[in-house]
Order: sequence, then structure tokens, then C-alpha cells
Amino acid sequence: MTTGEFRSEARPFLTNKLVKELIQNCFLETEITKLLEKEGIIFSPESVRNIFFALLIFREIPRDASLLFFIYGSTAKGIAGLEPKVQEIQFWQHEDYLGSAFRRYGESDLDLRCISEDPEVIYRNLQKCRDKFAPYPFLKTSVRIENYECVWKEIMDQTRPSFYRRIFILNKPIILSGEERFNEFVKRGSVLVTPQDINYEIQRRQLKSFVVRHLEHQNIIFLPQAILTGMFPTYCEPANLRNKNLMRQSSLKVTFGELESSLITVMVKNPEEVNEYLTGLT
Repeated sequence: MTTGEFRSEARPFLTNKLVKELIQNCFLETEITKLLEKEGIIFSPESVRNIFFALLIFREIPRDASLLFFIYGSTAKGIAGLEPKVQEIQFWQHEDYLGSAFRRYGESDLDLRCISEDPEVIYRNLQKCRDKFAPYPFLKTSVRIENYECVWKEIMDQTRPSFYRRIFILNKPIILSGEERFNEFVKRGSVLVTPQDINYEIQRRQLKSFVVRHLEHQNIIFLPQAILTGMFPTYCEPANLRNKNLMRQSSLKVTFGELESSLITVMVKNPEEVNEYLTGLT
């Protein structure tokens, strides 16, 4: 597939007015469903539940004009729960990428991000309210919180695929707060999108489809580095994987509920340890 064949994954369009109504008037899952259906929008039950949880969390954050808070991923597309959830286990020997194992897992795929001029304040505030959400056993998600300056630098860097150029421009998040800031990112980032960004996004989707097909007949699949970099050279390029892992490690994160990560990195001393680890999973 070439960059010219890229298609943004479609989702029903939620206007700013509709999002404001969700925030101000919807305090139950049924109210969210009714409001969406009134606009002719049908989201999966899990997407509706995830939006309900996102609103619970969002209402606990002290807001100002600089706060950007958004939902992305399958919930933003309205298809959460309708596609298999896949966990990746990456194996590394020092700086060498050895390959990844993939398996189905049942954790929530509610993806939330918060970008703020003062991430520490947001982080402390969300940490304090974790116990408040204990009565919601199905609330299993995490909120990653990043600094505006770091996000701008990431968007401006054209030497590697950009997470935020892909999420903001090649995909369609649901913006709960910070529409003005979001538009600034989109305006600047749209002229910086590179073929690497597009190839990365295409290959991300292709890899997931490839893995899901194989997991129909087995519980876990291991793909060595040579196969992954051969089939998905941009997405599985070791430098790009390292960069993604570093971004995840450097951002603040608040987790709600007992949540297992969708991406696990495992350091091994030698390739034989990969087989030992996989044996323990099967």
C-alpha cells in the first residue's frame, strides 16, 4: 500500500455543540446513548460506557483555557468492543529488538490523553480521586498527561514518525476540552505530516489485522524481528519502537482500576529466554 492510498479511519462526526451537551447534560450511560441517537449516531455499548467513564474522569480535572483533554482510539470511532483487543509483548536484548509476541486480552481500550501547561497539577488531582472511582469495577483505564512544550517538539520533529501528527491529523479524536489548542496543533502539524507518518499508520493497522487473523486459531503468536521489520519496516523499525517506548515511559500516567498494559517490554539476556517466557504464557 502506498502513501497515496491512505484513508483515515471513519467515525461519526461529533460536533463541538454535541460534545458540550455530553459534558453538561449526560451523567448516565443511557443519557449518552439517547443524545447520540438523537443526532443519528450509533456507538457500540462499550464505546458509550467508555465515554461515560471519560466524562467521570474529565469532570474531576480543574480546567482552564490551556487544558487539552481527548479520547482517541476505538472509543472515538464508536467501535470499542467490536474488534479484538491485542496485547503486544516486545522482547529486547540490550538495544537489540528480538521480536514480539501477541495475544488477545480483555482489558478496556479507553484511550485518554491530557495535555497541560502544568501536568503535575493534573497528575496530583487525578491521583487523589482514584478511590472515588472504586465503586466502578468496569472502569479500567489510564490517563497519560503531557506538557505542551514536549508535544510541540514532538509534532515539529520530522526525523521520525510522530504520534501526535498521526492522532490529531490522520485520526479523529473526541476533544472534551481545548478545541482552540487542538486546532493550533492541527494547523501546524498538517503541513508537517511525512510519508513516514502515513506508512507508520498504514502498517500499524496492517499488523493488527495480520495478528488478529492468526489469533483466530491460536492463543498467542510470536513474530521474530526479521519477519516484523520485513513486513512492516516503518512501524517495526527498532528505532521507532524505542522512541515509542521512551515516550510512554517519560509521560505521567494515572491508572484507574486493575489495568494490564496493552504493551509490555521484556529484557532478556539471550534469545533462548524468549522461548522460556513464551512457554510460561501458554
